Amino acid sequence: MSIETALYTRGQAVPALTGLIGSQLYYWGSVPQNVTRPYVSFGLVSTVRYDTMSVTNGVRSSRFQFDSWSLQQFSGGGIIGAAEVAEGVAAAYLRFRGTVGGIEIQDILIEAERDVPPDLNAGPESEGLFRRQQDLIVHWDG
Repeated sequence: MSIETALYTRGQAVPALTGLIGSQLYYWGSVPQNVTRPYVSFGLVSTVRYDTMSVTNGVRSSRFQFDSWSLQQFSGGGIIGAAEVAEGVAAAYLRFRGTVGGIEIQDILIEAERDVPPDLNAGPESEGLFRRQQDLIVHWDG
């Protein structure tokens, strides 16, 4: 199993997230056209591999960007906002430690969060959507 699949599996197992987005957690590039909002997309930004005494031991720290998408930034009027979805992401991942599909996740931290207004989103699939981005640092071995 890849770390991406492990993170997907973890996200699908946490009601604090799935209660907001259902099964709509996608890896970058796999978001279907006309997807129902809100949803979350994520992807790998970078990975650092750690070596000890000339041996690569498998331990890595990876930065993943999670994007929470919605029709509005904050919840209201029956619409779940991007900020609330991002809190669901935090509930699913922040400080998680455990083994998922043979991947040992040693810890997950949220390093940064930022809002992206609709006019800065690129592409027709994101036109008019609000987004909160979160950078998660995942320490793992696998």
